[in-house]
Amino acid sequence: MSISGTAAKTIAACFAFILLSGGALAEPLEDYKGKSRLLVVFAPTVVDDNYEQQMQQLLRNSVDVSDRDLLPVEVIGVEPVRVDALSEPGLDPVALRERFDAPDGTFKAVLVGKDGAAKLASETPIPADKLFETIDAMPMRQRELGD
Repeated sequence: MSISGTAAKTIAACFAFILLSGGALAEPLEDYKGKSRLLVVFAPTVVDDNYEQQMQQLLRNSVDVSDRDLLPVEVIGVEPVRVDALSEPGLDPVALRERFDAPDGTFKAVLVGKDGAAKLASETPIPADKLFETIDAMPMRQRELGD
């Protein structure tokens, strides 16, 4: 079975539209690439113990968090996604859950580098020293420290 030229063009156009319109195939965190590192925190609710522990780690170490260009991205239940405590309606929580394999109703923390790649993931809160150690070992962070 072969696809006609018209059908192939239609399929290509649909694929391009999905990518350009920010559909599920597009990278949900593209706007942060090259600018910020992200700690994407998934939790069922804000009263989840793991979520509270993870956010307290960031709060207690806010100077080190800021120094490393690290922004928290909170994906909580069905609430709008928040980036650095501000609602970010352009981010789809379903796409983020799919991207980082974080099922509904579970806790997961994922460190994302400025290159957009996941560098560290855990189903339990990541201690601040582990986050900073991982970030400080990244080549881009090494270049930042050298400047």
